[in-house]
Amino acid sequence: MKVGIGYGNEEDAVLSGKKVAQSAIEKGSTHRPDFVFAFCDGKLDHHEFFRGLQSIVGNEVPIVGGSDWYHHE
Repeated sequence: MKVGIGYGNEEDAVLSGKKVAQSAIEKGSTHRPDFVFAFCDGKLDHHEFFRGLQSIVGNEVPIVGGSDWYHHE
């Protein structure tokens, strides 16, 4: 099994999704993943983040995960 991990810190959700997916693919030395497990900051538009991921991995690859926002005072 190959695993690739990507990380992004962009404010643009689509760009962040694209960079995370591309980075994970490169680090995992694969051309197309069989499965994507992704999380994003709750401040990002999760629909747009998903769209960014999907633009790199395609529509046939299952993407699961979530988003969360923690407000610390």
